[in-house]
Amino acid sequence: MLTPTAYWVAMSIYVSAALLAVGLAHRWWFTALSTPVARVLSALLLAWLVTPAQPSAGADTLAPALVIAVFNTLFGDGWASARQAVVLLGLSSGVAVLLAIASTWLPINSTPTGAARNDPVDES
Repeated sequence: MLTPTAYWVAMSIYVSAALLAVGLAHRWWFTALSTPVARVLSALLLAWLVTPAQPSAGADTLAPALVIAVFNTLFGDGWASARQAVVLLGLSSGVAVLLAIASTWLPINSTPTGAARNDPVDES
């Protein structure tokens, strides 16, 4: 069993890797998609990767809910043991989609409309 410090370090590394992976996927794969679709896909991926759940009823630790849902369904007691993780995944997916849709209404660029960064300056 991991010590509490080692557990939190491991979970921090896992979450950091998930953030990096989703950021790279958003940057490289989802650029061909429209901005709202790319944001929704990125938010869903992030929600599926980092949503925590307890592996069993009395567990003191957390694990990714997607992993728990798959392993408990296939190798555990079936749907009964995976239900909590699936419910958490559904809730986090809904929140992620709502946040992604809400973020499309936020301005993307910090420059004012019509102003480009590299416009030549007319000094006449």
